[in-house]
Amino acid sequence: MKLIKEFIDFSNIDVIKENVEVDGEQRKQYFLKGPFLEAGTLNKNGRKYMLETLTREVKKFYDEKIQGKRSLGELDHPPDPTVNLDRVSHIITDLQMKENIGYGAARLIDTPMGRIGKTLVDE
Repeated sequence: MKLIKEFIDFSNIDVIKENVEVDGEQRKQYFLKGPFLEAGTLNKNGRKYMLETLTREVKKFYDEKIQGKRSLGELDHPPDPTVNLDRVSHIITDLQMKENIGYGAARLIDTPMGRIGKTLVDE
């Protein structure tokens, strides 16, 4: 089994903090926006995905997961495609292809891993 190590470059990520009212309380919501994936280049897993493939899969993911509010993600890159509910940190709220880049947005949620993510953003 190969160990996958990834370096996340936060310089291309926009952090948006919004105050919203939830159940009569003011809460701060954190959104992370930026590039999620890129077609035609070798990724950290040693794979290269063609534009047609990513375009098709991004649309499918948007239609099935994002629209259905089922696009959960983990704080760290999971070792397999199954999302572990005890590690969920965010919900992907948007994902669209623009040329060969898939740009997305994720909202950090109030889970233990989501709170770690919020702390990392704040610090």
